[in-house]
Amino acid sequence: EIIDIDGSTDYEITLLNDTVDEEPNGHFANGSADLLAKLSSFKYSEVVNGEIVFKFDSLGKPLDYGQRVSISDGVHLTTAVLNISAIPINISASINTQDPNCPLIVNVISDVLSIPLRQEILNIDMDQPERLSEVTVKILQQPSQGVLFSEDLDENTDLFSFTLFMEGRITYTLNDKFDQNTSDSFVLQFSLGHGQSYPVTIPVCINPLPYPILTHIGTLIVQILGE
Repeated sequence: EIIDIDGSTDYEITLLNDTVDEEPNGHFANGSADLLAKLSSFKYSEVVNGEIVFKFDSLGKPLDYGQRVSISDGVHLTTAVLNISAIPINISASINTQDPNCPLIVNVISDVLSIPLRQEILNIDMDQPERLSEVTVKILQQPSQGVLFSEDLDENTDLFSFTLFMEGRITYTLNDKFDQNTSDSFVLQFSLGHGQSYPVTIPVCINPLPYPILTHIGTLIVQILGE
């Protein structure tokens, strides 16, 4: 935080080569640009606007250290220490259905069917449940008998990841028709920042039906009352 009397000065913040405690475990970057591009300086207005982020390299290294910086208004110069820390977010996911062997069931009648991948079949536990909509779901292994598709993307676009905010917009679609029971699966991993879950396998049970299901059969009764 920089105290600016009249709010008219946009300070230049320059990173100095030395740190206070540990070696840097990451770098500053522009959050709306290439996160791999390291910044050596940035404007205070960019910090206020939320454009500057710190990208950590590894959770296996220290997550807290101090970065020396110089702050200038073009005339005066001072130095300060930016204290940088990260809190890993623990997240886990598991299948939450009565039959974990068939969380997704495709009952094939005649046409190739699609079924939505809904959040209800998953049990997601995380440190900050209020940020559930920010969780990114990475597809580690694609299904072999079908394809995962998003209504938010062009049908020719391969789907590699999505967010839980897109719940109900992710569908599993069979590649072909089947005349016998078969199974399929795909593998997902859930993450929020650096915290990520163990891979979760989602089984799919494909059940071809021998005939269409009649949802309603009525009986017509003619009653003769008289001439």
